[in-house]
Amino acid sequence: MRQTARRLGAVVLFVAWAVSSPSVAGAGAQGVAETAPTVLAVVDVGQPAGRVPPLAVGGFNFANFMQVVGFERELGSVGIRSIRFPAGNLGDQRDRTPADLDVLRMHWMLLGRPRIVMQARLLGGTPEQAAEAARYARRIGLPIDYWEIGNEPDLYPPAGSWTSERYCEAFRAFVEALEPEVGDARFAGPAVSGGEHKMEWVRRFIGACGDVVDVVTWHVYPTDGTWPEGEALATASRVSDEIRQVRAWLEDAGANPLGWHRAHEVGLGVTEYGLSWQTQSFRHLADFTAALWTADVAGRLVAGRVELASYFALQDTGGHGLLDAAGFTRPTYHVFRLLRDFDGQVVPVALRGAGEWLTAYAVAGDDGVVRVLVVNRDPSKAAALRFETGEGVPLVVRSARQLTELSFDHLDDVTAPDSLNPLSVPPRSVTRAELGR
Repeated sequence: MRQTARRLGAVVLFVAWAVSSPSVAGAGAQGVAETAPTVLAVVDVGQPAGRVPPLAVGGFNFANFMQVVGFERELGSVGIRSIRFPAGNLGDQRDRTPADLDVLRMHWMLLGRPRIVMQARLLGGTPEQAAEAARYARRIGLPIDYWEIGNEPDLYPPAGSWTSERYCEAFRAFVEALEPEVGDARFAGPAVSGGEHKMEWVRRFIGACGDVVDVVTWHVYPTDGTWPEGEALATASRVSDEIRQVRAWLEDAGANPLGWHRAHEVGLGVTEYGLSWQTQSFRHLADFTAALWTADVAGRLVAGRVELASYFALQDTGGHGLLDAAGFTRPTYHVFRLLRDFDGQVVPVALRGAGEWLTAYAVAGDDGVVRVLVVNRDPSKAAALRFETGEGVPLVVRSARQLTELSFDHLDDVTAPDSLNPLSVPPRSVTRAELGR
């Protein structure tokens, strides 16, 4: 990281907030009161916590039924870095046939040649079939960086028949068959579902297979789309807890007796995530609440330095997807536009003086610019943010882009905030700002 970013010791945010109302005297266009009382919040920016892995952002589940031709511009603007193929349950519903891989190669080129996370079919498939698919992919010049064994094996029928130990045995068999065919590709699993029992499943898998797995993966679907808005949005914090828990298990000789000594080599991956698992419902998948939650979770995945993160999904799959079947964009599409170059060194952020309704994540780019993502989940509170170093030297917001319900509904786009210094953050908004001296 360049010296400009390294010199930042602590950033202080002065947060002025009030109930947003167009009738407030002196309020700006978004209702941020100019004379609101000020609350001091401190954002600690200490030593960088390590680089953001390149695939922690810009990853999406993809299937060949998704329409790329005709939507190259829209899909290109979200900065696709990786695709997980095929999306979701399709991984265990059909083989990776030569025809499928041929079509995938065409899509892969149209999408800008992103990195590929390939599902190996576990339910109904064999290690030998996976190895044959790997050989064919190599023959046609389709590079595969990760092989994820199966999809949500904790849900395989009949219910309860697959344990983490049984899955580990299968995982080892697939790795043994694939290793001679895949070069430096990394092996990921168990890709468990977003159910409440998932973390126990992950723990037991680590205990049985910690010596062979390269990336421990799981899915995040905390609701069924019927929860109250506030409760649904609050589930984003679970992702941070899960990241810490999985790392702790990997490093614990008791929890990971076979592989604790190689814990530093093992990455983490959330290979499907969305606020709701209810595919046929559009609530909390295609609405603005989904955008707020997705931005908050994406910030946590960056801060947690996960190796793989794959949003579900790139394009229309019921309520899931950045675009619908006709190509119309959803609010989550604009979230990933804001995140497309959100990388560099992770900058630890601790907001003090503001409520849990406001979260912030920061990175220091290789260009020396500190980029901040601010998510305001509250339906009524607005914020005005000022930035300073720990020595009291002001940091200037050089530029910012913002997604609000108003900007999406009226413009289908992001807009500039009402004010940069202080930075205005309206209720229910996602703001990305770049800081300088």
